[in-house]
Amino acid sequence: SKPAESKIALPSLFSTRDYPTTALRERATGVVQMVTLIDEAGKVVSCMVIGTSGYASLDAQSCSVVTARAKFSPALGVDGKPIRSGATLRIRWAMG
Repeated sequence: SKPAESKIALPSLFSTRDYPTTALRERATGVVQMVTLIDEAGKVVSCMVIGTSGYASLDAQSCSVVTARAKFSPALGVDGKPIRSGATLRIRWAMG
């Protein structure tokens, strides 16, 4: 078996335009830890925050961006066929 692998580096999925307006106003920063479900085609089909940044807007935006933009090579089962799998991801939000 083989785990799912991201086709694109996670930080490159995000741009400065993704920073939530409320978080910018509050000068919010932090790390969000998420668990995702990746289907047999390598698409993120669900996302749940398991470690909060302390800011709801950053937490929600993390899952929103990852679900919309992340692409994975799917995990492979012992028979070599694609299977659903989970992945834990971390996003660091910081102001430049």
